[in-house]
Amino acid sequence: MLILCAALLIGADVDPEPPGGSVKAIASADWLATRLPPRQLTRHVVGRTPGELIGRQVEGVAAKEVTLMAARAMKAKTIDWAKQMILVVAAGRQPTNGYQVEVVGMRIQSGTLKVSWKLLKPQNGGDDVITYPATAVLVPAYKGKVEFAQVKK
Repeated sequence: MLILCAALLIGADVDPEPPGGSVKAIASADWLATRLPPRQLTRHVVGRTPGELIGRQVEGVAAKEVTLMAARAMKAKTIDWAKQMILVVAAGRQPTNGYQVEVVGMRIQSGTLKVSWKLLKPQNGGDDVITYPATAVLVPAYKGKVEFAQVKK
Protein backbone atom coordinates (compact mmCIF):
# COMPACT_ATOMS: atom_id res chain seq x y z
CA MET A 1 0.00 0.00 0.00
CA LEU A 2 2.84 2.36 0.89
CA ILE A 3 4.50 1.73 -2.49
CA LEU A 4 1.22 2.41 -4.30
CA CYS A 5 0.71 5.67 -2.41
CA ALA A 6 4.28 6.74 -3.09
CA ALA A 7 3.94 5.88 -6.78
CA LEU A 8 0.74 7.88 -7.03
CA LEU A 9 2.39 10.84 -5.34
CA ILE A 10 5.29 10.89 -7.78
CA GLY A 11 3.03 10.20 -10.77
CA ALA A 12 4.26 6.72 -11.70
CA ASP A 13 2.11 4.65 -14.04
CA VAL A 14 0.77 1.93 -11.70
CA ASP A 15 -2.26 -0.34 -12.00
CA PRO A 16 -3.85 -0.31 -8.55
CA GLU A 17 -5.41 -3.58 -7.47
CA PRO A 18 -9.20 -3.45 -7.37
CA PRO A 19 -10.94 -3.98 -4.02
CA GLY A 20 -10.53 -7.61 -3.05
CA GLY A 21 -8.26 -8.17 -6.04
CA SER A 22 -11.07 -9.59 -8.18
CA VAL A 23 -11.59 -8.52 -11.79
CA LYS A 24 -15.02 -8.57 -13.39
CA ALA A 25 -15.64 -9.29 -17.06
CA ILE A 26 -17.30 -6.44 -18.94
CA ALA A 27 -18.51 -8.73 -21.75
CA SER A 28 -17.64 -12.03 -23.39
CA ALA A 29 -18.28 -14.13 -26.49
CA ASP A 30 -17.24 -17.36 -28.10
CA TRP A 31 -14.08 -16.60 -30.12
CA LEU A 32 -15.59 -17.93 -33.35
CA ALA A 33 -18.47 -15.44 -32.97
CA THR A 34 -15.95 -12.59 -33.38
CA ARG A 35 -15.11 -13.90 -36.88
CA LEU A 36 -11.53 -12.73 -36.28
CA PRO A 37 -8.38 -14.67 -37.15
CA PRO A 38 -6.87 -17.00 -36.22
CA ARG A 39 -9.76 -19.46 -36.29
CA GLN A 40 -7.77 -22.29 -34.74
CA LEU A 41 -6.36 -20.87 -31.53
CA THR A 42 -3.90 -23.14 -29.76
CA ARG A 43 -2.75 -20.60 -27.16
CA HIS A 44 -4.19 -17.91 -24.92
CA VAL A 45 -4.08 -14.30 -26.13
CA VAL A 46 -3.72 -11.05 -24.19
CA GLY A 47 -5.01 -8.38 -26.56
CA ARG A 48 -4.14 -4.89 -25.39
CA THR A 49 -4.43 -3.59 -28.97
CA PRO A 50 -6.32 -4.78 -32.05
CA GLY A 51 -3.03 -6.07 -33.47
CA GLU A 52 -2.18 -8.09 -30.37
CA LEU A 53 -5.67 -9.57 -30.44
CA ILE A 54 -5.28 -11.06 -33.91
CA GLY A 55 -1.52 -11.59 -33.86
CA ARG A 56 -0.48 -9.15 -36.56
CA GLN A 57 0.11 -5.43 -36.90
CA VAL A 58 -2.99 -3.49 -37.92
CA GLU A 59 -3.58 0.25 -38.15
CA GLY A 60 -6.22 2.71 -39.28
CA VAL A 61 -9.29 1.18 -40.88
CA ALA A 62 -8.15 -2.40 -40.19
CA ALA A 63 -7.75 -1.68 -36.46
CA LYS A 64 -11.21 -0.11 -36.39
CA GLU A 65 -12.67 -3.16 -38.15
CA VAL A 66 -11.08 -5.56 -35.63
CA THR A 67 -12.44 -3.42 -32.80
CA LEU A 68 -15.92 -3.32 -34.34
CA MET A 69 -16.05 -7.07 -34.96
CA ALA A 70 -14.94 -7.91 -31.42
CA ALA A 71 -17.33 -5.38 -29.84
CA ARG A 72 -20.24 -6.59 -31.95
CA ALA A 73 -19.67 -10.26 -30.99
CA MET A 74 -19.51 -9.31 -27.30
CA LYS A 75 -22.54 -7.02 -27.60
CA ALA A 76 -20.46 -4.09 -26.34
CA LYS A 77 -20.88 -0.55 -27.72
CA THR A 78 -17.18 -0.26 -28.43
CA ILE A 79 -13.80 -1.20 -27.03
CA ASP A 80 -11.64 1.54 -25.56
CA TRP A 81 -8.17 0.01 -25.88
CA ALA A 82 -6.75 2.65 -23.51
CA LYS A 83 -9.07 1.41 -20.75
CA GLN A 84 -9.91 -2.15 -21.79
CA MET A 85 -8.34 -5.28 -23.21
CA ILE A 86 -9.52 -8.64 -24.48
CA LEU A 87 -8.33 -11.93 -23.06
CA VAL A 88 -8.85 -14.97 -25.26
CA VAL A 89 -8.85 -18.21 -23.31
CA ALA A 90 -8.16 -21.11 -25.65
CA ALA A 91 -8.50 -24.82 -24.91
CA GLY A 92 -6.49 -25.91 -27.94
CA ARG A 93 -7.37 -28.79 -30.25
CA GLN A 94 -10.31 -30.96 -29.17
CA PRO A 95 -11.45 -34.21 -30.85
CA THR A 96 -15.15 -33.36 -31.21
CA ASN A 97 -17.46 -30.37 -31.39
CA GLY A 98 -19.45 -29.17 -28.38
CA TYR A 99 -16.54 -28.23 -26.11
CA GLN A 100 -16.77 -24.80 -24.46
CA VAL A 101 -14.39 -22.63 -22.46
CA GLU A 102 -15.72 -20.98 -19.31
CA VAL A 103 -13.80 -18.34 -17.36
CA VAL A 104 -14.51 -19.08 -13.70
CA GLY A 105 -12.51 -16.31 -12.03
CA MET A 106 -10.03 -13.48 -12.45
CA ARG A 107 -7.92 -12.01 -9.66
CA ILE A 108 -4.96 -9.72 -9.36
CA GLN A 109 -2.52 -11.36 -7.01
CA SER A 110 1.06 -10.24 -6.38
CA GLY A 111 0.96 -7.97 -9.43
CA THR A 112 -0.28 -10.70 -11.80
CA LEU A 113 -3.75 -11.02 -13.32
CA LYS A 114 -4.63 -14.68 -12.82
CA VAL A 115 -7.36 -16.08 -15.06
CA SER A 116 -8.95 -19.38 -14.01
CA TRP A 117 -10.89 -21.31 -16.62
CA LYS A 118 -12.37 -24.71 -17.25
CA LEU A 119 -13.15 -26.79 -20.30
CA LEU A 120 -16.76 -27.92 -20.52
CA LYS A 121 -17.16 -31.22 -22.34
CA PRO A 122 -20.00 -31.84 -24.79
CA GLN A 123 -23.09 -33.32 -23.16
CA ASN A 124 -23.97 -35.62 -26.05
CA GLY A 125 -20.46 -36.71 -26.94
CA GLY A 126 -20.20 -34.43 -29.98
CA ASP A 127 -19.47 -35.24 -33.61
CA ASP A 128 -16.05 -36.35 -34.79
CA VAL A 129 -14.96 -32.88 -35.88
CA ILE A 130 -11.73 -31.32 -34.64
CA THR A 131 -12.45 -28.00 -32.93
CA TYR A 132 -10.53 -25.25 -31.15
CA PRO A 133 -12.85 -23.86 -28.44
CA ALA A 134 -12.01 -20.42 -27.07
CA THR A 135 -13.74 -17.57 -25.28
CA ALA A 136 -12.99 -13.84 -25.63
CA VAL A 137 -13.46 -11.76 -22.47
CA LEU A 138 -13.47 -7.95 -22.36
CA VAL A 139 -11.90 -6.73 -19.10
CA PRO A 140 -10.47 -3.50 -17.71
CA ALA A 141 -6.95 -2.88 -19.05
CA TYR A 142 -4.13 -4.30 -16.95
CA LYS A 143 -0.50 -3.58 -17.82
CA GLY A 144 1.00 -6.31 -15.67
CA LYS A 145 1.62 -9.98 -16.30
CA VAL A 146 -1.35 -12.25 -17.14
CA GLU A 147 -1.39 -15.95 -16.29
CA PHE A 148 -3.97 -18.54 -17.31
CA ALA A 149 -4.71 -21.66 -15.24
CA GLN A 150 -7.09 -24.42 -16.16
CA VAL A 151 -9.28 -25.65 -13.32
CA LYS A 152 -9.85 -29.38 -13.51
CA LYS A 153 -13.44 -30.28 -12.59
